[in-house]
Amino acid sequence: MSDFTVTGKENAAERALLWVKRLEAVLEMDIPFSKIGIAHPVCSLIAPSRDMYLETLRLLPEADTERLFSKAARLGCGIELNADDLGFTESEAETVMRPLLTAKRCGCKFYCSSDAHKPEEFTNAIQRFEKAVELLGLTEDDKFLPV
Repeated sequence: MSDFTVTGKENAAERALLWVKRLEAVLEMDIPFSKIGIAHPVCSLIAPSRDMYLETLRLLPEADTERLFSKAARLGCGIELNADDLGFTESEAETVMRPLLTAKRCGCKFYCSSDAHKPEEFTNAIQRFEKAVELLGLTEDDKFLPV
């Protein structure tokens, strides 16, 4: 969010590094991770345009995402599948799902959230969740259950 969490002048590479730095900072906090989840890990607010958003996700360093999602799995926090973030096209699927696939491979557990602010925003939520569950190969064993 320009002028709130970023200056608005960052390029995609800088935004990717901010993503890593900020997730790392959250995972270092002394909070009860077994009761919470990491919200919006692939949120479109990462960048001001769709092109920059996708480029930012492409530029997330795989080693860093593996390290951070492995830590998230060890801490026991959930990873959110947000309906709004899952409204991607077929051509965008690989890019948007890459961090979530890394989280799955690292042993993270997932939960679904609509993040709806108005009733009409629930319209496609179920279909988007089903698509993400299928693409990630999730089973009941992958469900985040807060302790």
